[in-house]
Amino acid sequence: MVGSHCLELLLQDEQFSHIVALTRSKLSISHPKLTNEIVDFELPATWEKFTTTDVLFSAMGTTIAKAGSQVQFRKVDFDYPLAIATKCKENGANTHVLISALGADSRSSIFYNKVKGELENAITSLEFKKCIIVRPSLLLGERKENRLGEKLAQQAFDLFGKLMVGPLARYKGVPASLVAKAMVESAKNNTESKCQIIENKDIFRFE
Repeated sequence: MVGSHCLELLLQDEQFSHIVALTRSKLSISHPKLTNEIVDFELPATWEKFTTTDVLFSAMGTTIAKAGSQVQFRKVDFDYPLAIATKCKENGANTHVLISALGADSRSSIFYNKVKGELENAITSLEFKKCIIVRPSLLLGERKENRLGEKLAQQAFDLFGKLMVGPLARYKGVPASLVAKAMVESAKNNTESKCQIIENKDIFRFE
């Protein structure tokens, strides 16, 4: 969901001359700046040749329910993004923008948060010239697939979102489109910080 919004922004932005989208199925859009490569993330030979870039935007992720097991979840949320980031770094990428999650912590007892935190640590250790990590709370917006739990949570966040101020503001649901805007704008901004973490509450400054 975030990736589709990010792609729309990149196609409209004159600072990005060519966008290569690595996807498991064909995108429904076409654009002179866009190259859509259909790949199998299990097979590096299908995607490694497309990893020469200046900026890498990573919005890959799933749920344990959809993945079917913790092992499969870890493949999608850790193994694949790390493998692609490693290859892009080898090929000269300067900037990596990663979607992580609120509460990401490699020491967490919560499996989801632990995996997200471990990925953050692994990406940081690659030492891109510029690394941006975005940690959204619940993503608000229409998904292509049906996630009943997230849909119910979205309804609750929509209902009580305005009440989430002060310390609760860090948990406020955030539109996927705004997360994408934070990704793109942060990649363009000059910053002295080599690794920048954008927490959920800070995403709203990009409105």
